[in-house]
Amino acid sequence: MDPAMAVAMVTAVIGAVAAQLALARRFGCDPAWRPWRPWRPWLLVGAAATGVILIAYATDVTGPVAGILQRAAVTVPQALRRRHRGPAHVARRPGPARSDA
Repeated sequence: MDPAMAVAMVTAVIGAVAAQLALARRFGCDPAWRPWRPWRPWLLVGAAATGVILIAYATDVTGPVAGILQRAAVTVPQALRRRHRGPAHVARRPGPARSDA
């Protein structure tokens, strides 16, 4: 594997882990983000899983399983993002009729 590609992939995955942790923190601390709070555990699990995969990948970036680990490190955040749609999806549901009278 090209070393520049390995550096780019590691940088991207570290960014994905940091983003998941930042969102989990925001969902847990900020009352304005309360509707997203149920998804906080998924973000923490995703960040932990991606971090573990990244560490395994970093131990041997040219080994026989490096490609599988690289794909897994990129797929976990994507799978979790697709797993939940969060409040944006909920907001599209029709709610009770409002009366302006």
